[in-house]
Amino acid sequence: MTSIPVDEITICTKEEALEIKTRLFPQLKPERIFDLGMERFFICKEKADELTWRVVELTELNVKRILLGLQVEFSKITFDQMDGLNLR
Repeated sequence: MTSIPVDEITICTKEEALEIKTRLFPQLKPERIFDLGMERFFICKEKADELTWRVVELTELNVKRILLGLQVEFSKITFDQMDGLNLR
């Protein structure tokens, strides 16, 4: 893989980013935490279809709701939206 280190971040080509996303996407499962480019963090809830997951984005509001045992806001995220996918 050819990449250019910038501080502690590695920048990939579009082709490399697609390869990484294609390899990691099948590893998602319920309750798995992941992020997109280390900027937005999520918890997988359930698979909606082959290319879509129902997720909880770990926004400040959702984190407060989780800690208080309240209902959180779910959203759907597709394979195409998962640029910068990192599994935790």
